[in-house]
Amino acid sequence: MPSKSTAPGMRRPRNQLKNAIREYMRGAEGKPMATVDLTIMLEERFGKVGKSSVRVSLQDERYFERVSPGVFTLKPGA
Repeated sequence: MPSKSTAPGMRRPRNQLKNAIREYMRGAEGKPMATVDLTIMLEERFGKVGKSSVRVSLQDERYFERVSPGVFTLKPGA
């Protein structure tokens, strides 16, 4: 089970949040997801998560598509 928190000043492993978002969105079967809902999921799994960290993770256009402000979907095949 992943750790619930990261010590202050410590960085998370590279792509940890992005991979967790991709995994979660695959289970949503293409349903658009709000950044608020994704942040809640990540905090339940990893502890406190910065909003900017979620936004940065979702900026990867190889995997995510913005369908409206604050709402993203997983690209097919991602």
